[in-house]
Amino acid sequence: MPGTPQEEITRSDAVFSGKVTQLTPVTNQDGMGSIKVSFEVGQVWKGQIPQELLVETSDSSASCGYSFENGKEYLVYAYSNEGQLSVGLCSRTALLADAQQDITALGQSTAPSAAPEASPVAAPAAQSNQTLLIVGGLVAIAAVAAIGGWRYTRRA
Repeated sequence: MPGTPQEEITRSDAVFSGKVTQLTPVTNQDGMGSIKVSFEVGQVWKGQIPQELLVETSDSSASCGYSFENGKEYLVYAYSNEGQLSVGLCSRTALLADAQQDITALGQSTAPSAAPEASPVAAPAAQSNQTLLIVGGLVAIAAVAAIGGWRYTRRA
């Protein structure tokens, strides 16, 4: 059961209103189905949200997936899940027309940021993976050099 708007904004990583522009079904690596939901963002209450945003939800309400409809506007309470914003059935996410009480309780909103990106929480994970690849590559080079040096001194 969702909490009050104030409780939910505290729990959420992003809160925004937006119009669904595309729904894309996908199958995850674990075989579970999900839907990538593209939004044209109108207002922001929490997070650095771009004008165009991609969030994910399960493809089934039995798995707590939220049933978005293309072309409709929503007030969305999203959370970060492995670097991707996700929306669940148990949040206060609702059709914008039905969310006037929340909008009043949330107070002043801001405009979305100008630069579009896939997800406002995806960059740190991507940066972390790049750092791991660089460090792993350097360790491999050092190991090859050490083995080569050991073999060279052993022959001499």
